[in-house]
Amino acid sequence: MTSIHKGKASFLQPSIRIDVRWALDGLFEDGRISERDMNFVSGQRREKQELNWNPLQFIAKFNLDDQQFEHRKLDLDNLTEWLAKRADQPLYHIDPLKVDVGATTAVMSFQFAERHEILAVAVDDDTVTITSGQPFLNEWEQGLEQTLKGKRIRRVITNPADIRRFTLEFYNLARSVKGAA
Repeated sequence: MTSIHKGKASFLQPSIRIDVRWALDGLFEDGRISERDMNFVSGQRREKQELNWNPLQFIAKFNLDDQQFEHRKLDLDNLTEWLAKRADQPLYHIDPLKVDVGATTAVMSFQFAERHEILAVAVDDDTVTITSGQPFLNEWEQGLEQTLKGKRIRRVITNPADIRRFTLEFYNLARSVKGAA
């Protein structure tokens, strides 16, 4: 069962990868950035080490003022919160002490998680919670559903830097535990 996307961005077709332009347009439309800031960031080139960054990571680098909230910067956490609201998906903060690493890493291979920039963060009897920094990208769902034995996918959004960091940490831990057994 594929998840359905509702909310402000529901007009988007399935499996759309958001990019810097999409995020800047949305932030401007929502009154979160000025036209000047939008044009400034649009004109910046990514450095080599930034090419694989999520668009929100690139925008956060500029530490823009949030036009909607005085004295607030558009850091990665605030941008992730904005994206979650815009996509109408829950914001999820990963608490590594509460994640059953064995169960979550068994959901998909490291290569699959890394390729699709997703991470299983919770597993129960009928649901697998998958976090992503790309809420409209769903090409991975059909392949994953075939291995979930009837479990439903619950999509959530997490800070993309946390997804990358915890993907490495969780799969390395699982590999170490498996190797020690």
